[in-house]
Amino acid sequence: MRLSCPGCGARVPEGIEQCDLCGTPLTDDDADYDSDASETAGSQTPGSDRPIVQVVRGTERVYCNQCGAANPWQSNFCSTCGVKIVRLDSNSGSSTSELGSDFRKIPGMIPAPPETDGARESAVLRDSSDSSRPTAEPGAVRQVGILVGAGLMIVVVWYIGSIVLDDRSTNSDNSEISQVVGAPDDIPIPQQFIAQEVTLQGEIESLSGIALDSKRRELIDLYVSANRLDRAAGEAEKLAESDGSEQMWVATANLYYDWMESQTPVERAYFARKSIAAYRHALEINPENLDARTDMAIAYMYDSENPMMAIQETMKVLESDSLHVNANFNRAVMLLQIDRVDQAIEQLRKVKRIVGDPDNAVYIQADQLITDTLGKRNG
Repeated sequence: MRLSCPGCGARVPEGIEQCDLCGTPLTDDDADYDSDASETAGSQTPGSDRPIVQVVRGTERVYCNQCGAANPWQSNFCSTCGVKIVRLDSNSGSSTSELGSDFRKIPGMIPAPPETDGARESAVLRDSSDSSRPTAEPGAVRQVGILVGAGLMIVVVWYIGSIVLDDRSTNSDNSEISQVVGAPDDIPIPQQFIAQEVTLQGEIESLSGIALDSKRRELIDLYVSANRLDRAAGEAEKLAESDGSEQMWVATANLYYDWMESQTPVERAYFARKSIAAYRHALEINPENLDARTDMAIAYMYDSENPMMAIQETMKVLESDSLHVNANFNRAVMLLQIDRVDQAIEQLRKVKRIVGDPDNAVYIQADQLITDTLGKRNG
């Protein structure tokens, strides 16, 4: 039999006084002996076919008025035909989006600059980083789904503390990751955006100050429309370095995060670290931005060098706000990963109580995850 931490559920050796994973003090009264869970957890091996719970995010879409193609919500130009997208008046009762606001839009939205005469309104220049929102507010949640992916298995390895990776595999992974020294920028953007890209880049070279920042925002907008969030993130990072604002650093981190999710495991690790670094900048400015810390915790799940930080940062959020929806949901996911099924289900039920609205996307997903988990256990 082995001890498990009452705070995070991780396996810990007998005799230690504090969990190495989340820092929870351990006493004999807190000790949780569970040989069945230990055997189940120890039976997992990297690369197995077991479904891995991975954080994903739903996104709204906007549809081209010319060709009807679906584009990311922030797009100002169609990624298929290049025509500028015209949005319908939100007061008219019509909408260019099929999805409801319960899903978070791609959160790479860049805070709008001070309004000036002639400034072009852009869908990507909207402030989405307000950390004062209610914890269960729809439209600001990071959704969780079940996917198969070996890329996150290393998180499980560290988290349960009972699997020792083969040295050769570890060295191979680290060697492979070390070869990723920068963003893969050899793939050009879609043809219909190249002329605009060249024009904007040329104008940026001759500008400075507010004019430079304004033109750079246009370039970010173009890259988002072209679905090149890596380039958009690079330009956003330059803006963040220029103005040093919390909102800009969060926007930069979110863009890197979005791009990270679509990459191979090796490239994913690189962009995870870029995202984490940007979140860290934002948290240096405002340590109480719990949404940023929660999202950063998930980015750590993709960082093979620091996967334990995922649970540590999640626990920090819950220490500050025990009702934080996203952090509670993510902790439930982590509990499922280590076969703490009963605790995970209780955590998901807590999420439902916090949200309260049965029509809310998070409520629905928590309920579905409970149903699926019980079905697998009882089936």
